[in-house]
Amino acid sequence: MEFSQKLLKGLLSQTRSCNIKEVVKHIRKKIHENLSPEKTIYLFHCLNELNDNSLVIEVQSYLNSGRLSEKNIGPTGWSALAFVLMMSAEELDGLDLRNCTLRDEGLHRMLPVIQVSRTALLNNCSLTVGCCEVLASILSSDLNLRVLDLSDNNLQDSGVKLLSAGLGNPQCKLDTLSLCNCRVTEGGLASLVSALCSNSSHLRELDLNYNCPGDSGVKLLSDLLQNPTCKLKTLGVDHGGECRIRPGLLKYSCRLTLDPNTANRHLYLSENNRVVTWSEKELQPYPHHADRFDCCSQILCEEHLSGRFYWQVQWSGNKARIGVTYKGINRKGDGDECWLGYNNKSWSLCCFGGRYSVKHNKKQTSIPVPPFHTVGVYLDSLAGTLSFYRVASGEVTLLYRFTSTFTEPLYPGFLVWDTMSLCELGHGHTLA
Repeated sequence: MEFSQKLLKGLLSQTRSCNIKEVVKHIRKKIHENLSPEKTIYLFHCLNELNDNSLVIEVQSYLNSGRLSEKNIGPTGWSALAFVLMMSAEELDGLDLRNCTLRDEGLHRMLPVIQVSRTALLNNCSLTVGCCEVLASILSSDLNLRVLDLSDNNLQDSGVKLLSAGLGNPQCKLDTLSLCNCRVTEGGLASLVSALCSNSSHLRELDLNYNCPGDSGVKLLSDLLQNPTCKLKTLGVDHGGECRIRPGLLKYSCRLTLDPNTANRHLYLSENNRVVTWSEKELQPYPHHADRFDCCSQILCEEHLSGRFYWQVQWSGNKARIGVTYKGINRKGDGDECWLGYNNKSWSLCCFGGRYSVKHNKKQTSIPVPPFHTVGVYLDSLAGTLSFYRVASGEVTLLYRFTSTFTEPLYPGFLVWDTMSLCELGHGHTLA
């Protein structure tokens, strides 16, 4: 607060000849610049000091912009954001912090906001079991919270057991809970089912997709739906399996196969169609096929993907292009409609001489990053995201995330200049 008052004094001194409206206009302009989260939040404080009625709109616009998810914010920053949100409204309809690096400590700082919100979207916020006890206390209170999304956080069974204590409390009014991809097994499900069997539970929707319930967990959930005291109307338990308790993106790993019917004749397949090599002089005697790239040295995988999938690709040489495409990409000729990333049907990451960029529909974005030769690709078609990761020295680092509305399944594809290999990740899904 003291900092924001000093900052406001500085802004006022810079604009002595201006009236308050012009100062507010200047602050709002600065908010829309690419500042750090901390500086932006301090500017929110300045608007609050000036009693500007645009504060609520500006804060919500900032949260919806995605800029907060792109950068880490410290505990002090979360406290400041919580203060601004509390000042902006007595009751919040929704708190959306999806894909922010909130962590358990940040969540503790945001508790006052969660307590007055009807909806809290906290998926993929780097939360662990350490946040579950305080969330359970909120669930146990007679508060406004009706929708809670904790998907894509490493809560595990121990965290779900703590949450279940809050769900079973007569004060809990929660209507919708999402625990998708939280590494939950039958142990955590047993506690959850016990809570939902209580007469007090108001829960109508429960998402447990991408977990590992096991046979016993599936039976528990089946019995739950038959229980007359259970009020559940929607229960999601799809895409389960042992691989779902693997850490991070590996839980979505899938085994892909290169499709020889799409391979350009300069490309040679080996290792059970898991490795592809380019040859300038030697042409492969592939039969004629309508799906084959006749001019571009490209190849697609056999599998078409819709849902959540992760794979890794390694290449040699200093040039490669890795991407995904709709089936309808043009295979004949060498126009823009054929190349991965050059049209509205495909998205790609390109390595060229140690420089990296992503491309979609001819729009290219450069990515300054140290050299690497293995890329991870994560597709979440339902959420409308396609993410590329640098894989090096055991570290997986996000390079770029496309956001789009995917209207049909996507095929992994590659533009090959040397040799490219589909990496073995182990225990991944084999796709039909």
